[in-house]
Amino acid sequence: MTGAAAMAAKALKKKQEEEERLRREEEERIRLEKEEEERLKREEEERLKEKLRLQEENKKRREEQAEQRKKIEAQKKREQAILKYGLDPKMVRALNPDAPAGGPARGGRAARGGRAGKGGRKAQDPKEQKTDPQPVEPEKPSEPEPVKQPEVVQEAPAPPATEPELDWEEKADAKSEEGELDWEEQADAVDKPAPVPVKETVKEKAPPAEVQQRPAAQPEPEAVKQEVPQPKKQKEKQEKQAAKPKEIATNKTKLRSAICCVLGHVDTGKTKLLDKMRSSNVQGGEAGGITQQIGATFFPLQNIKEMTSKLEENLKKQFSYKLPGLLVIDTPGHESFTNLRSRGSSLCDIAILVVDIMHGVEPQTRESLNLLKKRKTPFVIALNKVDRCYGWKAKAGSPISISLQNQEASTKLEFEDRVKATIADLAAEGLNAELYYKNKDLRKVISLVPTSALSGEGIPDLLLLLVQLSQNLMADKLLELSSLNCTVLEVKKTTGHGTTLDVILANGVLNQGDRIMICSLSGEPIITTIKSILMPPAATELRVKSEYTCVKTARAAIGCKIDAPGIDNAVAGSPLFVINPGDDLEAYKKQVSSSLNYLNGKIEKSGVGVYVQTSTLGSMEALLEYLKEDCKIPVCGIRIGPVHKIDVMKASAMVERKKEYAVILAFDVEVTEEARVLAHKSGVRIFEAEIIYHLFDQFKEYTEQLKADEIAEVNKNVIVFPCILRIIGKEMVFNKRNPIVCGVHVEGGILKLNTPIVVMPKPEKDEPQQKLELGIVRKIEREKGVEIKEAKVGDEVSVEITVTDEKKQKYMYGRHFNETDLLYSQITREAIDALKTYYTELVLQRDVYDCIVQLKLVLGIN
Repeated sequence: MTGAAAMAAKALKKKQEEEERLRREEEERIRLEKEEEERLKREEEERLKEKLRLQEENKKRREEQAEQRKKIEAQKKREQAILKYGLDPKMVRALNPDAPAGGPARGGRAARGGRAGKGGRKAQDPKEQKTDPQPVEPEKPSEPEPVKQPEVVQEAPAPPATEPELDWEEKADAKSEEGELDWEEQADAVDKPAPVPVKETVKEKAPPAEVQQRPAAQPEPEAVKQEVPQPKKQKEKQEKQAAKPKEIATNKTKLRSAICCVLGHVDTGKTKLLDKMRSSNVQGGEAGGITQQIGATFFPLQNIKEMTSKLEENLKKQFSYKLPGLLVIDTPGHESFTNLRSRGSSLCDIAILVVDIMHGVEPQTRESLNLLKKRKTPFVIALNKVDRCYGWKAKAGSPISISLQNQEASTKLEFEDRVKATIADLAAEGLNAELYYKNKDLRKVISLVPTSALSGEGIPDLLLLLVQLSQNLMADKLLELSSLNCTVLEVKKTTGHGTTLDVILANGVLNQGDRIMICSLSGEPIITTIKSILMPPAATELRVKSEYTCVKTARAAIGCKIDAPGIDNAVAGSPLFVINPGDDLEAYKKQVSSSLNYLNGKIEKSGVGVYVQTSTLGSMEALLEYLKEDCKIPVCGIRIGPVHKIDVMKASAMVERKKEYAVILAFDVEVTEEARVLAHKSGVRIFEAEIIYHLFDQFKEYTEQLKADEIAEVNKNVIVFPCILRIIGKEMVFNKRNPIVCGVHVEGGILKLNTPIVVMPKPEKDEPQQKLELGIVRKIEREKGVEIKEAKVGDEVSVEITVTDEKKQKYMYGRHFNETDLLYSQITREAIDALKTYYTELVLQRDVYDCIVQLKLVLGIN
């Protein structure tokens, strides 16, 4: 076996060992994943058991509380009988043997005159007395002297109330049924009386007749003169819960701004459509014209009215605007941004699905449809790019009905055909659709609105339809004063304010001075106070620089900036929480750090992989999903924010372990100069891109080059690429002897640098065939001064062929061979075998395969 063959065998063995190692690592990874899954399953089972145990305990506690309540009610009846009828306690116990013996109940609940039964209510107005008749009082032995009442009782009779507030006992009963009130603690609290004037308590309802006619010998019960105190926290909780439904009830006619999400396939014109609405050019400033992050724009009611003013009056007949405006969210369309589209659609109340009328339903269109159907979000479809119909006559900003009237018959026909094709595509997805002005059932049939992002045609129709659908179909969802739902979109520097947060406030209210909690780059929560709230001008994209107005309160739904100290390390894409007094900080901390913990769970457990850095949580999630599902590239570490020296040091651990993974994929982030210098010294490659799939292209090219260099180094004396060359003509021979410089045409195979070249000149009569070794290819030029590394079939290039071994004979053009003789690469059997092993795909190409077959015949290779 030759030395070259031995080296090839050694390389093959090395490759097999590496594959075996990778297989073992993969098996170990799968084993660890299974163990982790089993551990999580066990934890889930334990959690369920604990949940069931707590439910049983709660049930038992509620039963005990109910029993205790019954005893208290029995005691209350007994005490009422004593006070009301002057009965002997022994006789009462005889009548009610279940009642406990003893003095008055703790807290003096029975001392309230006029209470009867479980509800224990005070005497009501005459109407209420008819529904709950009082028992006939027995004849008294003597006429009692009335007790003097406070003046306030006579001042203010009970005002009529549509929803009378429950007294403290009824609230306690309600709380007890929910298992939230401990009756023994309540009784202990009542034992500590705090004198409170009866003014407000008695003022709401008329005093019972029995209280006014109580005998003089009987002292007035303490409960009439004072409210029963409750533990402070419990009272605040009850007040908060009682206030919440009142808040909603008082705002049923006041709606917040609707949140509208723009979805669709890449390059359908989503951002361009919004640009036309707000007269901006955000799309032109985005990398590749493709949206890479979620952006938000608020359109106030006045702007919407101005844009829809051109619509015919009959379209707005019997319609009044109730919404304060629209908050429009722009999402990416590229397939890698599934998570951002999902996050955008989860925020929105209504959606615009943009469809290119020339292409119909496309892959990301279907995905967006599935998201909307899954979340049951109402949406309309904007059939964009109608101006591309042949012969379309554009009329800037006009309603689509007016634009269609100005079109030729042929243009209208093409338009109708394309609309029908889109309707058919949607029918295949299980959806009924119709042009919005023909749609008679807005709830069951999807409305199509033809639009043009270039001319603005159809935009008035689209806006008016969005407002109508929001007000008519979703009024209940758009009520103000819902719980807070706020998301950080971006962390950026703002002139005059330093670091600020771009946020979308989907629900609730933010106030200047609120304490907020957000996630930091380290995963720890940041707790700070809002210094100021900055509002962009109307109809302006939140990501675009502009003049901002400082306000004290922001109400949903709106996009705004938050200026607060200590937010430089905040994570874009994380939720924002407002911390109120008494809130559970630990619960908030868990929610804040959950996003980063989720992403860290996607990191390769073997510790082998690339290092990834992005600007936001959303783009990190998108990139990790793209690398895992589409590219099959492992990730060993992640970070949100710019690339620093510490990141390069972490990535450099891969230089010795697996050089192809000593890489930092930096998406939409800055790289510091110190990091670049260290990366160059340590052998770490940093790939930067503003478009997510360009990162993979760079990484793929890099790994392929590494692989080729490694194979070339191992087999540099073995591998020779097949090629057949023809000298173009005498005038294209520039140097006849070492080095031979001439113009050649690639007849077959692939010409690469360092390829050894031989020529087989035609022998004279009775002379054997000769094989002349001309040297190796040192230079390939496509044109003068433009060097290339390889040339393919059909290329015409200039080559320089040099003899490197001084002992070898140097052949001369014109004496030993001429332009009629073909030039061949000097391949061997070992070279062909190595090509089959390491360059299988190349060998299977038809022109390369045919070239190898021809060379085997010419050079006599078995």
